[in-house]
Amino acid sequence: MTTLTKTIFLGCIACLLSGSLTLTQLHAAQTINASRTFYCSWDQSLKPDLAAGAVSISGPENMVDSSRGKVLRITDQPISYMPNGNFTREHGSLSLWFKLDPESAFKRQAIFSATNFRFQIYRDKNQVFFMTGAKLPGENFKWDYTLLLRNKNVPVDRWTHLAMTWDQKTGNKAVYLNGKLAGQTQTPIFEAGPGGQSMKIGDGAPGLYDDLNIWSTVLTSQQINDVYTQGVSKPQPAQQTQTHVGWRIEPQLAYLNYSDSIIAPGQSITIKIPFINQTQHAQTMTARLNVLDTWEKQVLPSSEIQLSLQPNEKQVISKTFTLDQLGCYKLRITDPQNEDCLKEVTSFACLPEGSPPVHPFFGAHVNATQNMPEMARRIGYAQNRVHNMTQFTWWVRLEPERGQWQIDKQKQTYDRYNDLGFEHFGQWFGSPYWAVTLPDGKHPTPRKPNSYPAGWAPTDEQAVRDYVTRTIEAFPQIKQWEMWNEPYVSMFWQGSPDQYFQLCRIMYQQAKRIRPDLQVFSQLPYDSPWLDRVLELGILDYCDGIAYHRYYKGSEHPQAVAIPVKKLRKRLADFGKADMPLINSESGVTGTTFLRGLKIPEYSPEILQTKFQFREAASMMVQSNIVLMSQGVKARYHYFHQPVNIKKGRAYPNYTTCEITRSPLPMAISNAILVWQLDGGRVKQTLSPIEGLRVYFSKRNDGKTLAIAWCEDQAKITLSVTPDQALNMMGNPLENKAKISISDEPVYLIYDQPIQTVANQFTKNNILITSKPSYAQQTSDDVVVAPLAPMPDFQVATEIGSSRLHPVDLSNFVNMATADPIQGDGKGGWTDEGPNNDARMITPGKHTWFGVPFVMPGKTINDPSVITLKGMTFNSGPTSVGPIPINQQRVRGLFFAHAANWMAGKINEVPV
Repeated sequence: MTTLTKTIFLGCIACLLSGSLTLTQLHAAQTINASRTFYCSWDQSLKPDLAAGAVSISGPENMVDSSRGKVLRITDQPISYMPNGNFTREHGSLSLWFKLDPESAFKRQAIFSATNFRFQIYRDKNQVFFMTGAKLPGENFKWDYTLLLRNKNVPVDRWTHLAMTWDQKTGNKAVYLNGKLAGQTQTPIFEAGPGGQSMKIGDGAPGLYDDLNIWSTVLTSQQINDVYTQGVSKPQPAQQTQTHVGWRIEPQLAYLNYSDSIIAPGQSITIKIPFINQTQHAQTMTARLNVLDTWEKQVLPSSEIQLSLQPNEKQVISKTFTLDQLGCYKLRITDPQNEDCLKEVTSFACLPEGSPPVHPFFGAHVNATQNMPEMARRIGYAQNRVHNMTQFTWWVRLEPERGQWQIDKQKQTYDRYNDLGFEHFGQWFGSPYWAVTLPDGKHPTPRKPNSYPAGWAPTDEQAVRDYVTRTIEAFPQIKQWEMWNEPYVSMFWQGSPDQYFQLCRIMYQQAKRIRPDLQVFSQLPYDSPWLDRVLELGILDYCDGIAYHRYYKGSEHPQAVAIPVKKLRKRLADFGKADMPLINSESGVTGTTFLRGLKIPEYSPEILQTKFQFREAASMMVQSNIVLMSQGVKARYHYFHQPVNIKKGRAYPNYTTCEITRSPLPMAISNAILVWQLDGGRVKQTLSPIEGLRVYFSKRNDGKTLAIAWCEDQAKITLSVTPDQALNMMGNPLENKAKISISDEPVYLIYDQPIQTVANQFTKNNILITSKPSYAQQTSDDVVVAPLAPMPDFQVATEIGSSRLHPVDLSNFVNMATADPIQGDGKGGWTDEGPNNDARMITPGKHTWFGVPFVMPGKTINDPSVITLKGMTFNSGPTSVGPIPINQQRVRGLFFAHAANWMAGKINEVPV
């Protein structure tokens, strides 16, 4: 509403109050105002007129004129507010005016949503639900749909007033439309507490919205009718002072600057911490600050800050910390008067001064953002793979048009990294359009400048040779080159294994002709029919080694790291080259953010509930490097050392070395400590003196022996040996080096004796078992891996029951077989990528997946049995099929068995 309209409206109410309202009505009006916790008029902005709790807003601000005055217009994005202190599920009421866009294509329209608390319209079915859930969506989650309003047609051509009431104690919930009761029910499915990560208005429901009110009490039918007919008065200043729930003055993330986030022992770091009062009234608060280590133990005395801020006022407080011990740390802030208020605002680290000794094993994909390469050197990386982060050897970057070389431009990054002491693992990758001729005799359509390479297989052999020659001459310090990236993935290579073999032959021969001293690696999977094919073709004659890719979870068994190496060496042995050099040219360790207390509306509840694994990832970073080294792998390139954007899903879970706040994660620091302790050495000997204990020995450049030990499979031991030094995972002395407790985290034991002398001390007489190992299943490679948990049936399928689940007949619509004998022939099977990337393991006939029965037409794997639409590898495919007939009068829902990779577009626009 506009100010004028509301002034007139409120004036009319004032006249009625003075002349005609009874004392009962006056009391009812006062009760409505007193229990109101949240109000948005949307007259001028998205900012609430009243908020008893947090004020955190996201979404586009778009106020427009309407018959109700100024209102909020929502198009393709909802508006989000934080529920803390403003909305609870114990009991309450909500009212809202809305007018939906009649042109909207959305079928499910959530007028109001708080994760598992939703008012949703199914426009195509003419149904309305007030839906609630007993917990946040995730495993075993189910909606309560009992409040279904049948045949309640919500008009799209006029304003509708919605009111909802709920009471968790009684299970009552009710919906009112235009002041009248539209439906009510009782349900046990309610979650108590604030719940959810945000309150969303207009999720998938574009249109106009006005006057959102939320109360902490259950309004009566009469009160709701009064709200509908008379509205609710604008909050007065006295009314805005509510009991606050959540942060009174909230600390914000404190961003550092990559390499500046690492100090040396005895040095100080100053952190600037923003605080904001996001409530509607003045606040005072004592903020307590604690510095915690990787094990979340307090390492410095607590300090406190006294804060006093006006509404929406911001204050930045600088605090300086000095640390003497190595490790990764974080700053936790709490409100001593509210135990629910906890937020960790940044991480930082303490490492030995300078950069660790250069070690050729430790590589990464190093982003070129200012101070990031410098940080990479501090945490132990001295090798850079020229892939996504730098790209300066990519063909499409160097020669986007035939003969138009841009070498000087690309050498800027190369020279900068060289100055910092980096070596490079060069990559020949990314065909420009002009070097490719399609079957129709034409070049493909050029991609936009700086876009990602399309994966075209080059057809111009001379152009390939020229490209190899120019890169070798332009980047003379690169001594190792990799031929392409993941040619077994269609996003990167749209050709066949045979075409990749030919490309390697051309590149390898040309490189050796120019510089025989270079090492050239093919990039292969470690176990697949694709690998078998290129090995049969003789690819090992056209490479000096193999680069493979494998990522690991922070919680994975350390010995699982060896499985790909063993599989690859077994296949190489079949061709007489078991000892061929191997490089793990792309590999990551998946962990989580180090910071607790983050509230990120953009993240799904499932992600926010992910178990924190920063310590496990730090441990796995060390263990995976050591296991790979013990298997003879020459180098490992961690993916990636890259900035993290909090709004792009990189905080939970992730494999970057960097925290959201441009500072290190614990696994980055554990990596640095490992490089420092190795001092240029490699694993020379391994030992497992008792079950569950692993010890790896290395000869350091300073002449000392390093033993790296840990336990596996829940084993724990006490070691009675006395090294010269005994250090924990973060490089700090253990409390008792004469009685060393070892569990799942690596410890460093340093001796002034030869390796064999040290190894002889690890006898059963010196080892006390405090917890025996508990084994998971064994693999054929004799390596322990955790068993996969069975996937449960879909909750909805279980509730419906098998007798009511009926497969849809697709026999008239299927166009592809699951098997594909010939790649790229336009006829296909599966996605037309050939026999090395089809789905022949799925046979026609009856199946039941996750409790859902379905039938795939056909008799053999070569008969059409699936529907494949047009895609990157199947350009001749249809863009749509159907309509597929079903009995719409009796069907209430559909299950889809759907496969896609690198699917583009928004999730609510998938063409099904």
